Amino acid sequence: MGLRKSFPKERNYEFWNIMMCSLIQSDRTQADKDRNLFGTLAFRMISKAAETIPTDQEQVLVPEKAISTPEEVALLSQIFNSNGQAAQTVKLLQSETLNVESKVGKQDPQLILSLLLDAFEASEQWEEARSFCHQLLSSKPESQSDDRVWALWLKARTKLDVSDDQDQSYEELLESACSVRPISRASYIAKLQYLQTKDDDKSLDAIVKTCEEYADAFSTKAFCFDDLKGPLRRLNETQIQSFRDARAAAAEQNTLERLFALELEYSLLPDASKTSDLVDFAARALKLYHISSSEGSSQPCPEAAFLAVLAILRLGTMNTSGAGGKATDEKQQPIDHDHVLRAIILLETVRSSFEDYYQLTVVLIRLQAYLGLLSSAMTTFTKLSVKNMQYETVAHLILTRISSLHPSPITIPSTSSTTSSSGGGGGAVFDPLTAIETGLTVLENADGALVRGIREGLRFNSYSNIHNSVDMRLQLHNSASRRVYAVEERKLRRLRGIADDHTVLESEEDGQGGGDKNAAESATAATTATTTWSELADNRDFSYFPHFRDDDVELVQTRFRCGPLPRGEWVRCMALLDHVVTFFRAELTGQVAGAAVGSKALEHVKSLVGREETNRGKGDEEDGLTSAERWNLECHTLLAKAALLLADSFSSSAPEDDDIASVLGRLKDWLQKTISSQNQTTTTTATVTGIQIYTWQALHTSISTLETLQAVALLLGILNKKAKSGKGKASIPKPALVEIQDLVGQLEGEIHGAVRAVRDEINRAGVLGRLVDLGFARVGDDGEGADGGLGALGEVLELVSDEVQMETICGRIKDSWEDALDGVLTVKVKLWK
Repeated sequence: MGLRKSFPKERNYEFWNIMMCSLIQSDRTQADKDRNLFGTLAFRMISKAAETIPTDQEQVLVPEKAISTPEEVALLSQIFNSNGQAAQTVKLLQSETLNVESKVGKQDPQLILSLLLDAFEASEQWEEARSFCHQLLSSKPESQSDDRVWALWLKARTKLDVSDDQDQSYEELLESACSVRPISRASYIAKLQYLQTKDDDKSLDAIVKTCEEYADAFSTKAFCFDDLKGPLRRLNETQIQSFRDARAAAAEQNTLERLFALELEYSLLPDASKTSDLVDFAARALKLYHISSSEGSSQPCPEAAFLAVLAILRLGTMNTSGAGGKATDEKQQPIDHDHVLRAIILLETVRSSFEDYYQLTVVLIRLQAYLGLLSSAMTTFTKLSVKNMQYETVAHLILTRISSLHPSPITIPSTSSTTSSSGGGGGAVFDPLTAIETGLTVLENADGALVRGIREGLRFNSYSNIHNSVDMRLQLHNSASRRVYAVEERKLRRLRGIADDHTVLESEEDGQGGGDKNAAESATAATTATTTWSELADNRDFSYFPHFRDDDVELVQTRFRCGPLPRGEWVRCMALLDHVVTFFRAELTGQVAGAAVGSKALEHVKSLVGREETNRGKGDEEDGLTSAERWNLECHTLLAKAALLLADSFSSSAPEDDDIASVLGRLKDWLQKTISSQNQTTTTTATVTGIQIYTWQALHTSISTLETLQAVALLLGILNKKAKSGKGKASIPKPALVEIQDLVGQLEGEIHGAVRAVRDEINRAGVLGRLVDLGFARVGDDGEGADGGLGALGEVLELVSDEVQMETICGRIKDSWEDALDGVLTVKVKLWK
């Protein structure tokens, strides 16, 4: 009551009071006791507001503190449902004071209906829900276009024991709704969903007929195939052929009908398709694209070319994991990179005419990054014009692991009209560091915008928007993208020799970083101290990738991504090295200003040093680490132990083998094994049309190893400094230091030497011509030619692109590979004397 008395008596303040109590209840960072208390307060106050609503017959004037707007009804519904009183919500929303026919309900009947449907589902009153929806669909024809009503009606049926008579009533209602003309999309989708719950032959035949009727009405619409692909997969080959025969005549007359037929054919391709079948399909799809894009055509069809690209990608993966086999990231069998590059070239060709085709652009970025064409991927990424909340949902396409893929800025070709992420005009430069900082700043500013939105919501009594804004703020505070970008920002600075010695990366144990408030730190400091990194909110969006088939997700999202998706464990592992390096630099510089930073970093090292044990036995999908990151983590753990030893942080009861000499011994073993591994990988570099290249994996492994060597060099610098000064409780083995220093120099030299060898290979005479021939499929793989290989596809590729365009695209590909290799060479290991 004290809280209530502290508010003015005006009506708005009464509901703001209720809203605040509701927000405290939903705040997971508050104690359960407080949440329950404020939830009870909100429930009692909103209940009283609901009790005082007059009926239309009682009086015209509404009591001052009674519910009188749909937004206040939404607040009531949210509070009742969160307090386990959804059944009471149903009762109130069907009462004469709050139903859709009431004075309040007529202000926004769609909102009231939506709240009622949600309350039915939350209360699990399935019989009441079925009865309500059935009556609504039968008595109000306009409701038959509302997929929310159909969805609840069908869900209620699955939750109930339905008799044959009731099923008959379901079928009669569906037949009646589907007989209306023009046909209702929602009604037909409901009918198809209903039929899929049955397994008898009659229902399967009904699916064929319903799909035919639906396709007759909507086959020229983009959503048609997505709506029908599920039902059609339930059919046998005879039924599928019956449907295709029914569509054949229409497909001959209309480009979009032919596209629909191709989409259906692609979705039904066997998992173990023959090479000839995939080549034939790609050729026919590309021919449709060419015809539809010819001069005078009114229906250009880039989607057909996109289907051809997917078929080509299947050619590159069909022999690597077996039929239906699941392969992920680095554990998969080798992929035929010739086909991947051919798909990239085709995407580049099509995109030159259809720059606004979003799905094509994101797949092109994914493939370019996978094949090591990082500067091309960055250039393509700028065409997406990412801004605002897209940094939370879309920017991960290029910013994930950017520090270990291409840390250097790139110059975008002058033909690009895109504005650079650094804010310059004309799209002259894309700087990964600037892009990361922009993303962090945008996410930080979004928090301020949401706060302003909450205030505006209070001014205009928009309570549902307030709840959404508060929920979005919490997600941003706990954002996985935000954490990943903060780590990448500091990694980029270290790799480029501009490390920040005045701040400490936020740890899981605290909610605020130390030192100056730069963009990264301000963004990450906003999180609550009680949130763990295993509970990060992942808003990264992948819905824009193709999903004509169920295994398209694996084909594009999984097989061609640059490593597992970073998660909370990845952030912890990367933070360990960051804190170790921060401590080493503070120790090495010896500046008084850095002492506090080093001390803070050391505290974080203490909390993280044992976490590598939890990683062992986990798969890459669990910890989000690549093979290179997991291998380097072993070295990072040794460096962390060295940091603790240097600071005398081990207790007197520490194991005898935990001393500097033993750590240096294990560090030497790690370096020797890494050199051996480097020699082996140099001989197994990926190739495209016989040319050695560095894919994302080779770039990532090289740069990640150099980053680790930079940290090792810092440790050696500290130990050399202590050895010269004679400080420290234990003697420092100088021969071991010299030997490790030599190994560091040897490994750096071998990494850079391998990169230079591949760069020379790419710059050899004749490489451009071989890439052009590959783009046109003039020379088949393993002796394949026009007779039995890619001949049919090659003929159409010659029509889609000309020689000049192909040479331009292939020239950019060569330049992009060289840019990526130069990026590795820019990462140097500074040896401190």
